[in-house]
Amino acid sequence: MGLEGIGARVWAAQQNGWEAVAVFAPAAIVAHVAGADPGASARAALVVTGARLLYPTCYIADLATLRSLIVAVGPGGCVWLFVSAARAAA
Repeated sequence: MGLEGIGARVWAAQQNGWEAVAVFAPAAIVAHVAGADPGASARAALVVTGARLLYPTCYIADLATLRSLIVAVGPGGCVWLFVSAARAAA
């Protein structure tokens, strides 16, 4: 018997968090190694971290629309880190 309701949402939110790390960690490392502006990189990392903290809260509370908006912020922060790295390397 599988999980249902809040239990299923907690499990799905946790699984999604691991998937997000697979993009965020390389983005942060690349920005650091490329010599991107530390302040801008820190702000981008805080944006991603904040989104990743709000995401499971919305998922567990079953706030699908808000969760979808928040989940878009995380990849945006990762793109910000990669763009910062590209600018620093250029």
